[in-house]
Amino acid sequence: MSLLSTGTALFEVPDRSAGVRLRRRVRPRPVAFGHRKDVDLVLVDFGDDNDDLAVLLRDVQEWVAEEGLEAIWFELDGRTYLLQPRARIAPSG
Repeated sequence: MSLLSTGTALFEVPDRSAGVRLRRRVRPRPVAFGHRKDVDLVLVDFGDDNDDLAVLLRDVQEWVAEEGLEAIWFELDGRTYLLQPRARIAPSG
């Protein structure tokens, strides 16, 4: 059972400083920091707006790529997912 409310996503980050950088990336959404089982967490409130959830996930996906991470885990509505950076397709020619 998840302790997160609807409209909140929880992202696992490598460390607190990465969490601060992620917070900057997802502004102006409300953000909180947490810690669970030796894992740093960033909780982001996106409200009831599913469009904002899609934008949030794209923002975080771009952040994952910029950070050079292979992927990060996130929790949404009691389920856990793996978020990987989008694959870049090289131009042909």
